[in-house]
Amino acid sequence: MTRDAVYVTTTHGKIYALTADTGAQQWEIPVKTGDKAAKPFTALTFSGGSIFVGSFDNQLKAIDPTNNQLRSSDLPKDAKLEKWSFTAQDAIVGAPAVDGTRLYVGSSDRNVYAIDATKGEKIWSFSTGNWVWATPTVAGNRIYVGSMDHNLYCLDAATGELKWKYAANGAIPAQAVLQDGVLYFGALDGKVYAVDAERGEKVWEFQTGNWVWSEPVIFEGAVIATSIDHMVYSLDARTGAKNWVYDAGSPVRAGAALADKTVYIVTESSTTGQVVALDAAQGQRQWSKVMAKGLLTTPVVAGDVLYVVDLDGRVAALKLSDGMELWTFAPPK
Repeated sequence: MTRDAVYVTTTHGKIYALTADTGAQQWEIPVKTGDKAAKPFTALTFSGGSIFVGSFDNQLKAIDPTNNQLRSSDLPKDAKLEKWSFTAQDAIVGAPAVDGTRLYVGSSDRNVYAIDATKGEKIWSFSTGNWVWATPTVAGNRIYVGSMDHNLYCLDAATGELKWKYAANGAIPAQAVLQDGVLYFGALDGKVYAVDAERGEKVWEFQTGNWVWSEPVIFEGAVIATSIDHMVYSLDARTGAKNWVYDAGSPVRAGAALADKTVYIVTESSTTGQVVALDAAQGQRQWSKVMAKGLLTTPVVAGDVLYVVDLDGRVAALKLSDGMELWTFAPPK
Protein backbone atom coordinates (compact mmCIF):
# COMPACT_ATOMS: atom_id res chain seq x y z
CA MET A 1 0.00 0.00 0.00
CA THR A 2 0.93 3.68 -0.26
CA ARG A 3 -0.11 6.68 1.81
CA ASP A 4 -3.15 7.20 -0.42
CA ALA A 5 -4.04 3.72 -1.68
CA VAL A 6 -4.48 0.13 -0.56
CA TYR A 7 -3.78 -2.59 -3.12
CA VAL A 8 -5.35 -6.02 -2.65
CA THR A 9 -5.38 -9.23 -4.68
CA THR A 10 -8.19 -11.77 -4.72
CA THR A 11 -8.61 -15.44 -5.51
CA HIS A 12 -10.96 -14.41 -8.32
CA GLY A 13 -8.09 -13.09 -10.43
CA LYS A 14 -8.45 -9.40 -9.58
CA ILE A 15 -6.31 -6.60 -8.19
CA TYR A 16 -8.13 -3.69 -6.58
CA ALA A 17 -6.85 -0.23 -5.68
CA LEU A 18 -8.80 1.33 -2.82
CA THR A 19 -8.62 4.83 -1.36
CA ALA A 20 -6.89 4.39 2.00
CA ASP A 21 -9.14 6.81 3.89
CA THR A 22 -12.53 5.61 2.64
CA GLY A 23 -12.16 2.23 0.94
CA ALA A 24 -13.61 3.60 -2.30
CA GLN A 25 -12.53 1.62 -5.36
CA GLN A 26 -10.12 3.49 -7.64
CA TRP A 27 -9.56 0.77 -10.22
CA GLU A 28 -9.45 -2.97 -10.78
CA ILE A 29 -7.41 -5.30 -12.99
CA PRO A 30 -8.60 -6.81 -15.21
CA VAL A 31 -11.57 -4.53 -15.82
CA LYS A 32 -13.22 -7.12 -18.04
CA THR A 33 -13.13 -10.87 -17.64
CA GLY A 34 -13.80 -13.02 -20.64
CA ASP A 35 -15.34 -16.45 -20.78
CA LYS A 36 -12.13 -17.99 -19.46
CA ALA A 37 -11.81 -17.72 -15.66
CA ALA A 38 -8.87 -15.58 -14.57
CA LYS A 39 -6.11 -17.26 -12.56
CA PRO A 40 -5.72 -15.87 -9.03
CA PHE A 41 -3.15 -13.20 -8.32
CA THR A 42 -0.97 -13.87 -5.28
CA ALA A 43 1.00 -11.67 -2.89
CA LEU A 44 2.18 -8.29 -4.17
CA THR A 45 4.95 -5.83 -3.37
CA PHE A 46 4.83 -2.07 -3.92
CA SER A 47 8.22 -0.45 -4.50
CA GLY A 48 9.63 2.45 -6.49
CA GLY A 49 6.21 3.48 -7.77
CA SER A 50 5.40 0.04 -9.21
CA ILE A 51 3.29 -2.92 -8.14
CA PHE A 52 5.05 -6.28 -8.56
CA VAL A 53 2.66 -9.21 -8.34
CA GLY A 54 2.71 -12.92 -9.11
CA SER A 55 -0.11 -15.22 -10.14
CA PHE A 56 -1.14 -18.80 -10.68
CA ASP A 57 -0.75 -18.34 -14.42
CA ASN A 58 3.05 -18.42 -13.85
CA GLN A 59 3.41 -14.67 -14.41
CA LEU A 60 5.20 -11.94 -12.47
CA LYS A 61 3.90 -8.57 -13.57
CA ALA A 62 5.05 -4.99 -13.03
CA ILE A 63 2.14 -2.53 -13.01
CA ASP A 64 2.19 1.26 -12.92
CA PRO A 65 -0.65 2.23 -10.53
CA THR A 66 -0.71 5.78 -11.97
CA ASN A 67 -1.58 4.52 -15.47
CA ASN A 68 -4.70 6.46 -16.44
CA GLN A 69 -6.00 3.48 -18.42
CA LEU A 70 -6.59 1.68 -15.13
CA ARG A 71 -9.41 4.08 -14.36
CA SER A 72 -11.21 3.42 -17.62
CA SER A 73 -14.30 1.21 -17.47
CA ASP A 74 -14.14 0.46 -21.20
CA LEU A 75 -10.62 -0.68 -22.01
CA PRO A 76 -9.80 -1.85 -25.51
CA LYS A 77 -8.84 -5.51 -25.75
CA ASP A 78 -5.25 -4.63 -26.61
CA ALA A 79 -4.78 -2.20 -23.69
CA LYS A 80 -1.30 -2.53 -22.18
CA LEU A 81 -1.65 -2.10 -18.43
CA GLU A 82 1.58 -3.65 -17.21
CA LYS A 83 5.12 -2.38 -17.67
CA TRP A 84 6.42 -5.88 -18.23
CA SER A 85 5.64 -9.53 -17.54
CA PHE A 86 8.03 -12.36 -16.66
CA THR A 87 6.99 -15.99 -17.17
CA ALA A 88 8.14 -18.81 -14.89
CA GLN A 89 7.36 -22.49 -15.44
CA ASP A 90 4.82 -22.72 -12.62
CA ALA A 91 2.86 -20.51 -10.21
CA ILE A 92 4.48 -17.59 -8.38
CA VAL A 93 3.00 -17.71 -4.88
CA GLY A 94 5.16 -15.53 -2.63
CA ALA A 95 5.69 -11.80 -2.96
CA PRO A 96 8.93 -10.71 -4.62
CA ALA A 97 11.66 -8.95 -2.66
CA VAL A 98 12.93 -5.71 -4.18
CA ASP A 99 16.49 -4.46 -3.81
CA GLY A 100 17.27 -1.43 -5.96
CA THR A 101 16.90 -2.45 -9.59
CA ARG A 102 16.51 -6.17 -8.88
CA LEU A 103 13.66 -8.43 -7.85
CA TYR A 104 14.13 -11.78 -6.16
CA VAL A 105 11.21 -14.20 -6.30
CA GLY A 106 10.50 -17.90 -5.94
CA SER A 107 8.22 -20.14 -7.98
CA SER A 108 6.45 -23.47 -7.74
CA ASP A 109 8.75 -24.50 -10.60
CA ARG A 110 11.33 -24.95 -7.76
CA ASN A 111 13.46 -22.00 -8.81
CA VAL A 112 14.54 -18.75 -7.21
CA TYR A 113 14.87 -15.96 -9.77
CA ALA A 114 16.74 -12.67 -9.89
CA ILE A 115 14.95 -10.33 -12.30
CA ASP A 116 15.75 -6.87 -13.62
CA ALA A 117 13.09 -4.66 -12.01
CA THR A 118 13.02 -2.19 -14.90
CA LYS A 119 12.86 -4.66 -17.81
CA GLY A 120 11.53 -7.92 -16.38
CA GLU A 121 14.49 -9.88 -17.73
CA LYS A 122 16.00 -12.84 -15.89
CA ILE A 123 19.47 -12.23 -14.45
CA TRP A 124 19.96 -15.66 -12.90
CA SER A 125 18.03 -18.58 -11.45
CA PHE A 126 18.81 -21.13 -8.75
CA SER A 127 17.13 -24.53 -8.56
CA THR A 128 15.93 -26.00 -5.24
CA GLY A 129 14.38 -29.39 -4.59
CA ASN A 130 10.74 -28.30 -4.32
CA TRP A 131 8.31 -25.38 -4.57
CA VAL A 132 9.54 -21.98 -3.42
CA TRP A 133 6.63 -20.10 -1.84
CA ALA A 134 8.62 -17.93 0.56
CA THR A 135 9.53 -14.32 -0.11
CA PRO A 136 13.34 -14.01 -0.16
CA THR A 137 15.16 -11.88 2.42
CA VAL A 138 17.80 -9.54 0.99
CA ALA A 139 20.75 -8.41 3.11
CA GLY A 140 23.73 -6.80 1.42
CA ASN A 141 25.25 -9.19 -1.09
CA ARG A 142 23.22 -12.18 0.10
CA ILE A 143 19.68 -13.42 -0.17
CA TYR A 144 18.10 -15.99 2.11
CA VAL A 145 15.12 -18.04 0.98
CA GLY A 146 13.32 -21.14 2.22
CA SER A 147 11.99 -23.95 0.05
CA MET A 148 9.35 -26.60 0.52
CA ASP A 149 12.26 -29.05 0.19
CA HIS A 150 12.96 -28.27 3.91
CA ASN A 151 16.09 -26.20 3.20
CA LEU A 152 16.90 -22.57 3.92
CA TYR A 153 19.30 -21.32 1.23
CA CYS A 154 21.88 -18.54 1.36
CA LEU A 155 22.70 -17.30 -2.16
CA ASP A 156 25.04 -14.69 -3.59
CA ALA A 157 22.72 -11.86 -4.63
CA ALA A 158 24.81 -10.97 -7.69
CA THR A 159 25.29 -14.44 -9.16
CA GLY A 160 22.89 -16.87 -7.46
CA GLU A 161 25.84 -18.98 -6.24
CA LEU A 162 25.05 -21.14 -3.21
CA LYS A 163 26.84 -20.01 -0.04
CA TRP A 164 25.25 -22.49 2.35
CA LYS A 165 22.01 -24.30 3.07
CA TYR A 166 20.44 -25.34 6.34
CA ALA A 167 18.19 -28.41 6.52
CA ALA A 168 15.11 -28.04 8.71
CA ASN A 169 12.79 -30.95 9.46
CA GLY A 170 9.84 -29.54 7.52
CA ALA A 171 8.91 -27.41 4.54
CA ILE A 172 9.59 -23.66 4.84
CA PRO A 173 6.62 -21.75 3.38
CA ALA A 174 7.35 -18.18 4.51
CA GLN A 175 10.04 -15.55 4.71
CA ALA A 176 12.95 -15.66 7.16
CA VAL A 177 13.40 -12.54 9.30
CA LEU A 178 16.96 -11.28 9.81
CA GLN A 179 17.92 -9.54 13.06
CA ASP A 180 21.42 -8.99 14.50
CA GLY A 181 23.01 -11.64 12.31
CA VAL A 182 20.39 -14.34 13.02
CA LEU A 183 17.63 -15.63 10.74
CA TYR A 184 14.30 -16.56 12.33
CA PHE A 185 11.73 -18.63 10.43
CA GLY A 186 8.99 -21.22 10.86
CA ALA A 187 8.46 -24.59 9.20
CA LEU A 188 5.79 -27.21 8.69
CA ASP A 189 7.41 -29.47 11.28
CA GLY A 190 5.85 -27.08 13.80
CA LYS A 191 9.15 -25.50 14.76
CA VAL A 192 10.52 -21.97 14.93
CA TYR A 193 14.21 -21.87 13.99
CA ALA A 194 17.05 -19.46 14.67
CA VAL A 195 20.01 -19.87 12.29
CA ASP A 196 23.28 -17.94 12.12
CA ALA A 197 23.15 -15.88 8.91
CA GLU A 198 26.89 -15.97 8.26
CA ARG A 199 27.56 -19.69 8.71
CA GLY A 200 24.15 -21.34 8.33
CA GLU A 201 24.38 -23.06 11.72
CA LYS A 202 21.46 -23.57 14.06
CA VAL A 203 21.34 -21.31 17.11
CA TRP A 204 18.16 -22.82 18.58
CA GLU A 205 14.81 -24.36 17.68
CA PHE A 206 11.43 -24.27 19.43
CA GLN A 207 8.66 -26.82 18.98
CA THR A 208 5.05 -25.61 18.71
CA GLY A 209 2.00 -27.87 18.53
CA ASN A 210 1.42 -27.65 14.77
CA TRP A 211 2.58 -26.06 11.51
CA VAL A 212 4.17 -22.61 11.51
CA TRP A 213 3.03 -21.12 8.20
CA SER A 214 4.11 -17.49 8.41
CA GLU A 215 7.06 -15.26 9.14
CA PRO A 216 7.68 -14.12 12.75
CA VAL A 217 8.13 -10.53 13.95
CA ILE A 218 10.83 -9.21 16.29
CA PHE A 219 10.04 -7.07 19.33
CA GLU A 220 12.64 -5.91 21.86
CA GLY A 221 14.70 -9.09 21.88
CA ALA A 222 11.74 -11.41 21.40
CA VAL A 223 10.60 -13.47 18.40
CA ILE A 224 6.80 -13.53 18.09
CA ALA A 225 5.48 -16.40 15.98
CA THR A 226 2.06 -17.85 15.18
CA SER A 227 1.01 -21.48 14.76
CA ILE A 228 -1.87 -23.59 13.50
CA ASP A 229 -2.06 -24.94 17.08
CA HIS A 230 -4.07 -21.75 17.92
CA MET A 231 -1.16 -20.23 19.83
CA VAL A 232 0.92 -17.08 19.54
CA TYR A 233 4.42 -17.51 21.00
CA SER A 234 6.90 -14.95 22.28
CA LEU A 235 10.39 -16.48 22.42
CA ASP A 236 13.69 -15.09 23.66
CA ALA A 237 15.65 -14.24 20.50
CA ARG A 238 18.96 -15.39 22.03
CA THR A 239 17.91 -18.69 23.52
CA GLY A 240 14.46 -19.65 22.20
CA ALA A 241 13.10 -19.77 25.76
CA LYS A 242 9.38 -19.08 26.06
CA ASN A 243 8.38 -15.60 27.29
CA TRP A 244 4.61 -15.95 26.95
CA VAL A 245 1.94 -17.84 25.02
CA TYR A 246 -1.50 -16.59 23.97
CA ASP A 247 -4.30 -19.00 23.04
CA ALA A 248 -6.28 -17.46 20.15
CA GLY A 249 -8.90 -20.22 20.22
CA SER A 250 -8.60 -20.93 16.48
CA PRO A 251 -5.77 -21.70 14.04
CA VAL A 252 -3.42 -18.80 13.32
CA ARG A 253 -2.02 -19.34 9.84
CA ALA A 254 -1.22 -15.71 9.00
CA GLY A 255 1.74 -13.82 10.40
CA ALA A 256 1.52 -11.08 12.99
CA ALA A 257 1.78 -7.33 12.45
CA LEU A 258 3.64 -5.11 14.91
CA ALA A 259 3.00 -1.45 15.68
CA ASP A 260 4.52 0.43 18.61
CA LYS A 261 4.20 -2.09 21.47
CA THR A 262 1.22 -4.03 20.16
CA VAL A 263 1.10 -7.18 18.05
CA TYR A 264 -1.94 -7.86 15.85
CA ILE A 265 -2.98 -11.37 14.83
CA VAL A 266 -5.85 -12.85 12.82
CA THR A 267 -7.46 -16.27 13.05
CA GLU A 268 -9.29 -18.69 10.79
CA SER A 269 -12.06 -21.18 11.45
CA SER A 270 -14.75 -22.99 9.50
CA THR A 271 -17.10 -20.05 10.09
CA THR A 272 -15.92 -16.75 11.57
CA GLY A 273 -12.51 -15.18 12.07
CA GLN A 274 -11.07 -12.89 14.68
CA VAL A 275 -8.67 -9.95 14.88
CA VAL A 276 -6.79 -9.67 18.17
CA ALA A 277 -4.51 -6.96 19.56
CA LEU A 278 -1.97 -8.19 22.15
CA ASP A 279 0.49 -6.37 24.35
CA ALA A 280 3.79 -7.40 22.74
CA ALA A 281 5.72 -7.49 26.01
CA GLN A 282 3.29 -9.56 28.10
CA GLY A 283 0.89 -11.21 25.62
CA GLN A 284 -2.20 -9.74 27.27
CA ARG A 285 -5.21 -9.11 25.04
CA GLN A 286 -6.01 -5.43 24.50
CA TRP A 287 -9.02 -5.89 22.22
CA SER A 288 -10.53 -8.39 19.81
CA LYS A 289 -13.04 -8.22 16.98
CA VAL A 290 -15.05 -11.05 15.43
CA MET A 291 -15.14 -11.05 11.62
CA ALA A 292 -17.72 -12.69 9.37
CA LYS A 293 -15.13 -14.98 7.72
CA GLY A 294 -11.78 -16.50 8.60
CA LEU A 295 -8.58 -14.60 7.83
CA LEU A 296 -5.47 -16.12 6.26
CA THR A 297 -3.60 -12.96 5.23
CA THR A 298 -1.10 -11.19 7.47
CA PRO A 299 -2.59 -7.84 8.53
CA VAL A 300 -0.94 -4.57 7.49
CA VAL A 301 -0.42 -1.46 9.64
CA ALA A 302 -0.29 2.03 8.13
CA GLY A 303 -0.43 5.06 10.40
CA ASP A 304 -3.13 4.42 12.99
CA VAL A 305 -5.05 1.92 10.85
CA LEU A 306 -4.95 -1.87 10.62
CA TYR A 307 -5.98 -3.43 7.30
CA VAL A 308 -7.22 -7.04 7.20
CA VAL A 309 -8.56 -9.26 4.40
CA ASP A 310 -10.89 -12.22 4.92
CA LEU A 311 -11.41 -15.41 2.90
CA ASP A 312 -14.03 -13.72 0.69
CA GLY A 313 -11.59 -10.95 -0.25
CA ARG A 314 -13.42 -8.46 1.97
CA VAL A 315 -11.07 -5.67 3.16
CA ALA A 316 -11.64 -3.98 6.51
CA ALA A 317 -9.87 -0.90 7.91
CA LEU A 318 -9.80 -0.96 11.72
CA LYS A 319 -8.58 1.58 14.28
CA LEU A 320 -5.38 0.36 15.91
CA SER A 321 -6.47 1.63 19.31
CA ASP A 322 -9.70 -0.32 19.72
CA GLY A 323 -10.54 -2.26 16.52
CA MET A 324 -13.41 0.01 15.52
CA GLU A 325 -14.32 -0.54 11.88
CA LEU A 326 -13.62 2.53 9.75
CA TRP A 327 -14.70 1.09 6.41
CA THR A 328 -15.06 -2.16 4.50
CA PHE A 329 -14.77 -3.11 0.86
CA ALA A 330 -16.42 -6.22 -0.57
CA PRO A 331 -15.26 -7.24 -4.07
CA PRO A 332 -18.15 -7.43 -6.52
CA LYS A 333 -19.28 -10.99 -7.25
